[in-house]
Amino acid sequence: MEVGAGTTVSLSLILSIISVIGVVVGILGSYKRDGEVERKKEIEIEKNFAKISVKLDEFARQLSEMLKRAEKSSDKMDEVSKEITKQNERISTLFHYKDEHERRLNEIEEKLNEVNK
Repeated sequence: MEVGAGTTVSLSLILSIISVIGVVVGILGSYKRDGEVERKKEIEIEKNFAKISVKLDEFARQLSEMLKRAEKSSDKMDEVSKEITKQNERISTLFHYKDEHERRLNEIEEKLNEVNK
């Protein structure tokens, strides 16, 4: 095959050059596709991290609310416990008064019995 004035290029050299160009284009295309696939994977991972972050934020919010409710319940239980203690003291005082009245009644009955004898 004649290309120009006295220069000849063999058909096999042309085919070799075309196949080298084809291989280079194939490799570059493969790198591009691999890069796109990797980028898609990275984007998917980032989306998943965003979802996890949102779920963790929601979990933290709910946990905070639960802790607040538990603290309020604890405060109420402390108040109830104090009130029970007060009531127990009052009951104890009432039993003391009752015992004192019974003692007095017994003394009065004894005096009456002595007078009636």
